[in-house]
Amino acid sequence: MIRARRGGVLTAREREVADLAAAGLAVKEIAARLDISYFTVKAHMRSIYDKLGIHDRVRLAIVFLRAGEEEPEAAA
Repeated sequence: MIRARRGGVLTAREREVADLAAAGLAVKEIAARLDISYFTVKAHMRSIYDKLGIHDRVRLAIVFLRAGEEEPEAAA
């Protein structure tokens, strides 16, 4: 489980969006795969970044790679 810095853990939907974003999918691709709107994906991304205290997809990918190795409390 990835524990967020600000506001608990990611929701199940945020985790889905974050997994796909960390894997390199574009916002439109994530929206199509999850059958949600582009704007909903963008809103989830803002929430994910805020909760994890990060600002870009590169950091998101790093957080998720580390989560596979250990259970991080939050992004460094």
